[in-house]
Amino acid sequence: MTDAEGIKQKLDSVSPSLCLAKWKQVSLHLPTGLNNSCYHPPLHRIPIEEISRTPSALHNTAHKKQQRKLMLAGTRPAECQYCWNMEDLGQMSDRHYRSGEPWAARHFDQISASTGDEDDVLPSYVEVNFNHACNLACSYCSPQFSSTWQQEVERLGAYPTSTPHNDPDHFRGERRPIPAREHNPWVEAFWSWWPELYPELTHFRMTGGEPLMDRNTYRVFDWVLEHHKPDLHLCVTSNFSVEEKLWQRYKDYVKRLCDRGTIEHFMQYVSLDGWGAQAEYMRHGLDFDLLWDRVNQFLTEIPYVNSLTFIVTMNNLSMTSLENLFAGILGLRRTYNDTYQKIWFDTPVLREPAWQSLQILPQSYCD
Repeated sequence: MTDAEGIKQKLDSVSPSLCLAKWKQVSLHLPTGLNNSCYHPPLHRIPIEEISRTPSALHNTAHKKQQRKLMLAGTRPAECQYCWNMEDLGQMSDRHYRSGEPWAARHFDQISASTGDEDDVLPSYVEVNFNHACNLACSYCSPQFSSTWQQEVERLGAYPTSTPHNDPDHFRGERRPIPAREHNPWVEAFWSWWPELYPELTHFRMTGGEPLMDRNTYRVFDWVLEHHKPDLHLCVTSNFSVEEKLWQRYKDYVKRLCDRGTIEHFMQYVSLDGWGAQAEYMRHGLDFDLLWDRVNQFLTEIPYVNSLTFIVTMNNLSMTSLENLFAGILGLRRTYNDTYQKIWFDTPVLREPAWQSLQILPQSYCD
């Protein structure tokens, strides 16, 4: 029996719709004050009035507590339809896989005995986007996640598609990302919550924007260097394309973090969707040769407890250079995998914008 099959039996003994990730995992998008428990449910707003009472409301929103109560009562929350579709086809879903991970599974007894109303549930798996500052304008991204995209659409307007894409008017009011230079109540609440949250964490991942450009990234690093946590998996997603001064600063920090005993593991995620000029076309502003050189620097110079994962967003512009990309990844494995598997890749499938979907390619591309 696999871990997922075992946890499925335990979950079903309480409720056929129970998912431990609703309690123990959170993705925080702080420039716009949004969160979700994993990347399948739609993002929902974190009310200012809730975090003014307690910063733990960054995770424990009234909305999320209502979804937890539905799960404990055996009702399927509509926002989790991705998993229900899989299960209705007789498949295991991410509800089972995530609940079976050690960071969630060890809390089964506590969660199964809960009411869903608790205010102070501490997640053990946290992803956070502190701000949207980014030096690239990747073709499928948006002003929510890239300040370069925001500057471009403010200057040139939306794409002239049937439904205007990245219309600057869409990113006004509550949808406007708060720039790093402005006061952000959600970031302020995060740092109020951090000393309470940190001891419970086993996985902490920083995304963006571009985290290497964000002062909050280095504030986290300073905290971890002062408060060693040997069970912590620390992760950063980067485009590896920042200016040299920032790159050297970041690399120095990671070297110190990967010294033995500070953390359990450092996972470097690198966003790359193709090879060479094709990769640069998809990710405007990317210097592919620079990125590949920095990948090799990272794998050569960072000691001990670390790995590197390529995040390959599968879209129709990727197809013609994927073979070269995977050959490059295999070459890195032959060079750097000595005592353990150090180089990985993940292939999330792009859904939007529709004109970059795999599904619109001719049948001949299937091969």
